[in-house]
Amino acid sequence: MTDYQPEHATKETHPLLSNKTYDQLKKLVTLGLPAFGTLYVALAAQWALPNPDAVAGSCLALATFFGVILNLAGRTYTPPAEQVDGEIIVSTNDEGVKQAALILKNYENPAEVVAQEKVTFVVRQES
Repeated sequence: MTDYQPEHATKETHPLLSNKTYDQLKKLVTLGLPAFGTLYVALAAQWALPNPDAVAGSCLALATFFGVILNLAGRTYTPPAEQVDGEIIVSTNDEGVKQAALILKNYENPAEVVAQEKVTFVVRQES
C-alpha cells in the first residue's frame, strides 16, 4: 500500500453541517416531511382533520427550505482522507479536449478497487 494524500486533504475546510446533522436532516427532508404531509392529507379527508392544505403546504415549504440547506452543505463537504479512494483530475489538453486521470490511493493493485462495495473519489479541476 502507498501513503497517498489527496490534495483536498491538505485544504482547511469548514463544513456547514456535521455528518450526523446532515444525515438526520436528509432523512427528515426526503422521508419524514413528505410522509407526514401525505399521511395528514389522507387522514384529513377521512377524519375531517383541520387545515389539510395548510399542513401540506407547510411540509412542502419546510422540505424545500431544508433541501436548499442540504444542497449548500453538500457543496462544503469534503470527505475525510481515510474515506477517499482517490482523485479524478480533470484537465484540458492542447486541443481543448477535456481529459480525466484517475489516481487511486492505497491500492498496490488497481484491480482491488472493483472488490469494494463503495468507492469515493474527489474531483479536482486543473487549470
